[in-house]
Amino acid sequence: MTAVAPLDHLPEALRAQLVALLQSDDMEALKFRAEAIRLQGEASKLLDQADRLEFAATLRAGAAELEPPLADANAEITRLVAAVAAAVQAERSADDRSRAAADNSRLAADAERRAARDHADPATQTDLLVRARAASDVAARAQAAAEGATAHLRSVEQQLSAARQAAEKAEERLRLAGQLVDNPPAAPASAWTLALDGVRRLLMGDQLTDSDRDLVALFVRNAALNLGLDREFARAALAQRDREVEAKASSMFLPKPGHPLRPANPGATFVPVLPAPGR
Repeated sequence: MTAVAPLDHLPEALRAQLVALLQSDDMEALKFRAEAIRLQGEASKLLDQADRLEFAATLRAGAAELEPPLADANAEITRLVAAVAAAVQAERSADDRSRAAADNSRLAADAERRAARDHADPATQTDLLVRARAASDVAARAQAAAEGATAHLRSVEQQLSAARQAAEKAEERLRLAGQLVDNPPAAPASAWTLALDGVRRLLMGDQLTDSDRDLVALFVRNAALNLGLDREFARAALAQRDREVEAKASSMFLPKPGHPLRPANPGATFVPVLPAPGR
């Protein structure tokens, strides 16, 4: 079965007119414009794709910058764990020495008191008294050293706790950055995109951020300057200001609103006509 062309069912005269229309310059121009609109849309998509590519690279770079702090925090934890173990051992040793020194001081003091009670010879009492006092001094130094070892242990433990918290925060920041890399938000429009397509997007009603609008406003302002619209706007503003000043000045000499002699249009020139005497 022979296929029927779409235009074969039309009358010959109408078909000839339609063919002529399709081959006319106007139709060719319309085709070019349609293709230009299509290409403009493709260009806008390519600009968005470039912005997404750059934005993804920025997110990956930001995530990579968070890896060294986490590694440093973990290294600090490893160092402090070893420092805590050493401090625990040092505290135990200092405590043992303090206990031994305290026992020695107690025994020396007991011996000195017994010698004094038993009226031992002066030389013996002197030796025992010197020994008791020296043992007391040694016990005090040992106790101070034990307290210092305990304080050092507590300090290192606090540092370890802080390092672990810092590592947790660094790990959380890295995790959130990784989530942004895997599921990035909408990429912001770059200066390239706004320069090449920002005004069109504004005219098409696309949503722009405040920073995007500021940059597009700069382009629009430069275009207005090139067209001389700044002078036109200035003249319009000056004329409006003159009208407001004139209306304000005129209202100072007019009757109050609602008075029968006040005109409906206060801006118009008005000369009140007073009634003739006797009327």
